[in-house]
Amino acid sequence: MLAHRRATKEAYEAAVLHYKSTVLSAFENVADSLAALDNDAQTLASTESEARAAQQLFDETTSRYRLGSLPISAAQASEQQFLTARLDAVRAQSQRLGDTAALF
Repeated sequence: MLAHRRATKEAYEAAVLHYKSTVLSAFENVADSLAALDNDAQTLASTESEARAAQQLFDETTSRYRLGSLPISAAQASEQQFLTARLDAVRAQSQRLGDTAALF
Protein backbone atom coordinates (compact mmCIF):
# COMPACT_ATOMS: atom_id res chain seq x y z
CA MET A 1 0.00 0.00 0.00
CA LEU A 2 2.83 2.37 0.88
CA ALA A 3 4.62 1.59 -2.40
CA HIS A 4 1.43 2.29 -4.35
CA ARG A 5 0.99 5.62 -2.57
CA ARG A 6 4.62 6.56 -3.24
CA ALA A 7 4.26 5.64 -6.93
CA THR A 8 1.07 7.66 -7.21
CA LYS A 9 2.72 10.67 -5.57
CA GLU A 10 5.76 10.39 -7.86
CA ALA A 11 3.48 10.17 -10.91
CA TYR A 12 1.60 13.25 -9.72
CA GLU A 13 4.83 15.19 -9.17
CA ALA A 14 6.08 14.17 -12.62
CA ALA A 15 2.80 15.35 -14.15
CA VAL A 16 3.07 18.69 -12.31
CA LEU A 17 6.65 19.18 -13.53
CA HIS A 18 5.59 18.33 -17.09
CA TYR A 19 2.70 20.80 -16.85
CA LYS A 20 4.96 23.57 -15.53
CA SER A 21 7.45 22.89 -18.29
CA THR A 22 4.70 23.07 -20.91
CA VAL A 23 3.33 26.34 -19.52
CA LEU A 24 6.79 27.93 -19.35
CA SER A 25 7.51 26.83 -22.89
CA ALA A 26 4.23 28.36 -24.07
CA PHE A 27 5.06 31.66 -22.36
CA GLU A 28 8.50 31.65 -23.93
CA ASN A 29 7.00 31.04 -27.36
CA VAL A 30 4.53 33.89 -26.95
CA ALA A 31 7.26 36.22 -25.70
CA ASP A 32 9.47 35.30 -28.66
CA SER A 33 6.60 35.88 -31.07
CA LEU A 34 5.80 39.26 -29.55
CA ALA A 35 9.46 40.29 -29.73
CA ALA A 36 9.55 39.22 -33.38
CA LEU A 37 6.41 41.26 -34.09
CA ASP A 38 7.95 44.31 -32.44
CA ASN A 39 11.10 43.89 -34.51
CA ASP A 40 8.98 43.38 -37.64
CA ALA A 41 7.04 46.58 -36.96
CA GLN A 42 10.27 48.57 -36.65
CA THR A 43 11.69 47.01 -39.81
CA LEU A 44 8.49 47.64 -41.73
CA ALA A 45 8.37 51.29 -40.67
CA SER A 46 11.98 51.75 -41.71
CA THR A 47 11.60 50.06 -45.08
CA GLU A 48 8.40 51.93 -45.87
CA SER A 49 10.13 55.21 -45.04
CA GLU A 50 13.02 54.27 -47.31
CA ALA A 51 10.58 53.35 -50.09
CA ARG A 52 8.81 56.72 -49.79
CA ALA A 53 12.14 58.55 -49.97
CA ALA A 54 13.21 56.47 -52.97
CA GLN A 55 9.92 57.21 -54.71
CA GLN A 56 10.33 60.94 -54.16
CA LEU A 57 13.84 60.74 -55.58
CA PHE A 58 12.58 58.72 -58.54
CA ASP A 59 9.79 61.24 -59.20
CA GLU A 60 12.28 64.11 -59.06
CA THR A 61 14.78 62.31 -61.28
CA THR A 62 12.08 61.43 -63.80
CA SER A 63 10.94 65.05 -63.94
CA ARG A 64 14.50 66.24 -64.47
CA TYR A 65 14.99 63.62 -67.19
CA ARG A 66 11.84 64.82 -68.99
CA LEU A 67 13.17 68.36 -68.84
CA GLY A 68 16.38 67.14 -70.44
CA SER A 69 18.72 67.87 -67.56
CA LEU A 70 19.52 64.22 -66.75
CA PRO A 71 20.36 61.23 -68.94
CA ILE A 72 18.06 58.22 -69.14
CA SER A 73 20.59 56.16 -67.18
CA ALA A 74 20.07 58.38 -64.13
CA ALA A 75 16.31 57.94 -64.35
CA GLN A 76 16.69 54.18 -64.73
CA ALA A 77 19.07 53.94 -61.78
CA SER A 78 16.65 55.95 -59.66
CA GLU A 79 13.80 53.69 -60.72
CA GLN A 80 15.83 50.61 -59.81
CA GLN A 81 16.55 52.03 -56.35
CA PHE A 82 12.86 52.78 -55.86
CA LEU A 83 11.77 49.30 -56.95
CA THR A 84 14.37 47.67 -54.70
CA ALA A 85 13.24 49.76 -51.73
CA ARG A 86 9.60 48.92 -52.45
CA LEU A 87 10.45 45.21 -52.68
CA ASP A 88 12.23 45.41 -49.31
CA ALA A 89 9.09 46.97 -47.80
CA VAL A 90 6.91 44.20 -49.23
CA ARG A 91 9.27 41.57 -47.84
CA ALA A 92 9.17 43.23 -44.40
CA GLN A 93 5.38 43.27 -44.50
CA SER A 94 5.32 39.62 -45.52
CA GLN A 95 7.61 38.73 -42.60
CA ARG A 96 5.37 40.63 -40.20
CA LEU A 97 2.26 38.87 -41.46
CA GLY A 98 4.00 35.50 -41.17
CA ASP A 99 5.06 36.21 -37.61
CA THR A 100 1.53 37.38 -36.77
CA ALA A 101 0.11 34.13 -38.10
CA ALA A 102 2.71 32.15 -36.12
CA LEU A 103 1.47 33.78 -32.92
CA PHE A 104 -1.90 32.14 -33.38
